Amino acid sequence: MNLMALSDIRSNVEDFLLRLTDYARFERGKNINDSELIIKELLEGRIKARIKKYTIEVDLQRRLLKHDCNDWRKGRNKKRICKHVVKLFLMIPKEHSKKILRDIVENRDDWGFHDWTVHV
Repeated sequence: MNLMALSDIRSNVEDFLLRLTDYARFERGKNINDSELIIKELLEGRIKARIKKYTIEVDLQRRLLKHDCNDWRKGRNKKRICKHVVKLFLMIPKEHSKKILRDIVENRDDWGFHDWTVHV
């Protein structure tokens, strides 16, 4: 097996998510009911979604994540994701999710984690 194939096996969506959050948040995100997530836009480099009463926006080109829950606000300076963002990445197509998550993990310092109310 070549190194690229081995890397792909080890780097599934769940592995990337656990590099961006803790196990408890990951589990809480998995347990959010699927019907609570509404994906408003799903393009190659852009995602907009509503989950419960919150908004999430992902912009791959600008390397920007925006969200508005309290846990997000507490963890964004550490670039830690919350359960809502976990749920979003678990629900979109795996290859799309892996592409974005891989970029966040590999280029964490280049990504902005912003509160939804901040316009950048």
